[in-house]
Amino acid sequence: MWDYIKRNMTVKQMVVWSVLISFGIFLFVLGLFNITYVLAGNATDLNQVVEEGDKPKQLDVVELDVKYVLAEYAEEEKSLMSIKFKPKYYYIVVLDDGSLISLSVNDETYKSKLNSLFNHTQKLVYGYDVGEPTPLHITGVVTGMSSNCEKLYQDALEYMGIDINSSYVYTLHIDTTKTREMMIAAFSIGILLIIIGILYLKGCLKEKKYKKEQFAAVGTADIDPLAAMIRNRESAAVKEESTDTYTDSYDTDDYSSYHGSNTSHTDEESGEVKESVSGTSKFSLKKD
Repeated sequence: MWDYIKRNMTVKQMVVWSVLISFGIFLFVLGLFNITYVLAGNATDLNQVVEEGDKPKQLDVVELDVKYVLAEYAEEEKSLMSIKFKPKYYYIVVLDDGSLISLSVNDETYKSKLNSLFNHTQKLVYGYDVGEPTPLHITGVVTGMSSNCEKLYQDALEYMGIDINSSYVYTLHIDTTKTREMMIAAFSIGILLIIIGILYLKGCLKEKKYKKEQFAAVGTADIDPLAAMIRNRESAAVKEESTDTYTDSYDTDDYSSYHGSNTSHTDEESGEVKESVSGTSKFSLKKD
C-alpha cells in the first residue's frame, strides 16, 4: 500500500498528506487515550495511584488534592508575534505517599492558593503547629518535562538537599492548563484532520489515475518525435495539395466565364485609349 502511494503521489503531495495524517493521528490518540475524561470528565486520582504502588504515566489525565508545596521553582512567559500569553507558574508539590512531582498553573487564583500552601508547608517544616491545610483540587494532564524545565526542577531539589535520583522524585509534570475543553478540541481536530487526509489521498490518486487514462488515450505515437515529424509533414502536404487545387480552379474557365464580358469591354476601352493616346502623342511633319 505504501509503495503504491509513493508511486502515485508527488513529493509535495506526500509531505502535505504525511503532515495531515501524522498530526491528526497524534491528536486522535491523545483524545482516545483519555476518552473517559473527554466524554465524561472523569480523571484518575493520582494519590490513589501512587498509594497502590503504580506510577503516573504520560498523557494520563489525573486529579489531585494538593496539600503541600515545597517551592515555586520557575515562571514561564510566552509570546507569539507580539501576542503575550498568560504566564505559567511551576511548583514542586508533595503527594500523599511523600513523592514529589512538578505542577504548573496559569490561573491567578490557583497561584495565590498554591503560594498560601507553600507558606503553610514552610511553617510545618520548621515545626510550627498550624493545623491541616485546606487542599487545592486540580485536574491536569501528565506530560514530560522540557530540558529547561527539568534542569530548573532538579536545581531546586538539589538546593533543598533532595536526591534527584530517588524513586520518590518523578521527572514528570502535571499541566493544569490542558483542560477538558482543550482535550475535546484536540480529539475533534484529530478526527477532522484524518478525514481530510483520507480525502486528500483519494483526490491525489484519482488525479493520477485520470492523467494515466488520458495518456493512454493519446497513445504512444504522440510521444514519438519521428512519428510526430512524419505526421506533421503529411499534414502539411495535404494542406499544400488542397491549396494548389483551389488555385488552379480559380484561374481557369470559371474565372474566365465570370470575367468574360468585362474582359472584352476592357479590351475595347483599352484600344480606344491606346488610339487616343497614339493620336495625341504622334508628331507629324506639316506640309506647306
